[in-house]
Amino acid sequence: MTWQINKDKTLVRYLLGDASDAEKIRLEEEYFGDDGFFGQLLVVEDDLIDAYVRGELSESDRERFEKSFLTLPRRRAA
Repeated sequence: MTWQINKDKTLVRYLLGDASDAEKIRLEEEYFGDDGFFGQLLVVEDDLIDAYVRGELSESDRERFEKSFLTLPRRRAA
């Protein structure tokens, strides 16, 4: 279970733009090559969006969410 929590934290950092270059490369290789992992990324993304909408993110996470996650037009329109 700890591995899953750490993996989810890494995915959240990735989605918020805080992952290191090495983490980004490793995660992108993994989710491009593994449909199950890509599905996990989508679940974490949905959870992050829900937490943002409900006001459950810390101030710093909310700011990073707004600066990095909402920069893509498709995400702003959703």
